Amino acid sequence: MSKKRNVISGVAYHIYQRTRPGKLIFYSARDAIVYFTMAMILGSKYGIRTVGICIMPDHMHHLEIPSDATGLSGYHRELNGAFVREFNSDCGRKGPLFDPLAPFGSAPKYNDKSIRTCIAYLANNAPERHLCSRAEQYRWNFLAYYHDNHPYSSPIVLRRASYRLRRALKEVDLLHCQRRHLGYRNIDRLFSCLEQKEKAQLLDHIIFTYNEIDLDYAVSFYKSYEAMVAAVNSNTGSEHDIPEERGRGSDAVYRQMCSAATGSGMVHRAKDVITLPLGSKLELARMIAWKTGPDMWHLSRFLHIEEETLREALFA
Repeated sequence: MSKKRNVISGVAYHIYQRTRPGKLIFYSARDAIVYFTMAMILGSKYGIRTVGICIMPDHMHHLEIPSDATGLSGYHRELNGAFVREFNSDCGRKGPLFDPLAPFGSAPKYNDKSIRTCIAYLANNAPERHLCSRAEQYRWNFLAYYHDNHPYSSPIVLRRASYRLRRALKEVDLLHCQRRHLGYRNIDRLFSCLEQKEKAQLLDHIIFTYNEIDLDYAVSFYKSYEAMVAAVNSNTGSEHDIPEERGRGSDAVYRQMCSAATGSGMVHRAKDVITLPLGSKLELARMIAWKTGPDMWHLSRFLHIEEETLREALFA
């Protein structure tokens, strides 16, 4: 039985969300969009003040301030449950994604120094795992959206935009006004007929529209946004209060694995490796290991196979 979680209203908490048992869940922007828009909509429902989020390929971090003692657990319970249902429906799998005995780790941050350290820790997850060189370059810690609504795409000029893009923008705005998150079906329909440039513009628009992260509060611990980014990039931060599993090597290998999987002809989307029969997974594992190197830890997470099973099959 898990230990009762003592939550103090108005105190900032670092939340670390584990997968079960350490499997990849964010294969593409589709997965991250669903989770992020859910998190933003449900956060306001439960009175959660989100100071920071970092979505990594196999785990998530939040820095948030609950308005009451029950909101924190209720928020993450509903967020996790809703995301798992969407995720499973999208790829045809069953069962939980998160460990029911340890649903999430939490650590209170009582003073300014500990909050600053946590901000740096969240923001630097991606550079630490070699997904980018500077914290603000990583889309899924959302730093770049502080004062820019299109940090990873060109500005949208509506009078010059295609009808398809204008229609997609209008639907996103409507769903947000209705306080509804974007599901996989919404995403696939919205992006299906767009050109690559338009897809980048729409992705930025979705994130900026749904973004309710209180970065002003995060910046208030520094002199300015620029000072915060400079401090974050010079200090990785640390977290000793949550027993987080440490990553091994570079998570950039997941991008190589996704490319190898879709290029194999065995799956249309990288995420579909989850539901392949075991024999097909092992066949794909041999090919990916040959192309990207025999990293059993990352490969087992990517394919949703126990590392021991994978190692025995590949090196028998």
